[in-house]
Amino acid sequence: MSSAIFDHLTALISIILSLGIANLVAFVATLVHRQKRVRLSAPQLLWAATIFMAQIEFWLSAFAFRTISQATVWSILFVMLVPILHYLQAVLVVPEERPGEVIDLKRHHEENYREYIGAGVATNVITLGYLAYMMALNPGLSVPGAYEIGGLFTVTGLIAMFVRWHWVQVLMPAIQLTLRLVFLPAIAATMGQG
Repeated sequence: MSSAIFDHLTALISIILSLGIANLVAFVATLVHRQKRVRLSAPQLLWAATIFMAQIEFWLSAFAFRTISQATVWSILFVMLVPILHYLQAVLVVPEERPGEVIDLKRHHEENYREYIGAGVATNVITLGYLAYMMALNPGLSVPGAYEIGGLFTVTGLIAMFVRWHWVQVLMPAIQLTLRLVFLPAIAATMGQG
C-alpha cells in the first residue's frame, strides 16, 4: 500500500476509533461524577475495559499493513467495517444516561451483553478472514499467533454470549483483557520495525 493510501486509510481508522475511545473515557468520567448513584457490575466493567483495549490494539496493529503494495476493495471494506464495529461496541457497552436515575451497570449488562459481545465476535471473525486474505496476497506478511489469539477471543466471546452464569460473565472478559494486556507490548513493538 503506498504511503498516501496508507495515510488516508489510517486517518479514517483513527477518526472512527477516536469516537469510540472518547465515548468510553466519557463513560468513566460519568461514573466518577455520579459515583453515589451507580450500581456497579464486574462483567460490564471488564467488557468495557476489554473493548477499550481492543480499540487501542486495532489502531496499533493497523500499522503493520503500511508495507502492503495495493489497496483492494476488500482492504477498504475491512478498514471501514472493523472500526465501525469497534465503535458500535463502545457505544453499546455504555448505558444511556438518564438524569436523576441510578446508573445500573448490572441491568445494562444483562439487557445488552449479547449485542456488545456479538459485535466483538463479528470483529474477530472479520479480522481473521481478512488476515487470511492478506496473507494469501502477500506471502511475506506474517502475524505470529494472530489466528490462535483471534480464535481464543472469538471462542471466549461466544461462550460469554450464550452462557449467562455470573462466573462465566466475569471470566471470559477477564481472559480477553489479560491477553490484550500481555500482547500489547508486542503489538506496540511492531510500530518501531522498518
